[in-house]
Amino acid sequence: MYRIPTHNDIPVNVKQYWHPPQLRDEIDEQIKELLEQDIIEESESPYNSLLWIVQKKAGPDGTSKWRLVIDFRALNEKTIGAAYSLPNIKEI
Repeated sequence: MYRIPTHNDIPVNVKQYWHPPQLRDEIDEQIKELLEQDIIEESESPYNSLLWIVQKKAGPDGTSKWRLVIDFRALNEKTIGAAYSLPNIKEI
């Protein structure tokens, strides 16, 4: 388990927005795929961030796809910043 250091122990819990039924089906399908691929896992965490689904640019065949995104801004505000600098990419 990974722990994100925050300024206090009060969990970030953001109310979710309502999604239309046709997008809800897309969200459920993408979450199912991510679970099957072990990219995400179920959790009983008190933390919660907003889930958005945004439309990607239409592909060459004209069909549009959707992307799941998580809005971590509320968690980022509570996170204690790292005290070390990132390495210069040219030196790696």
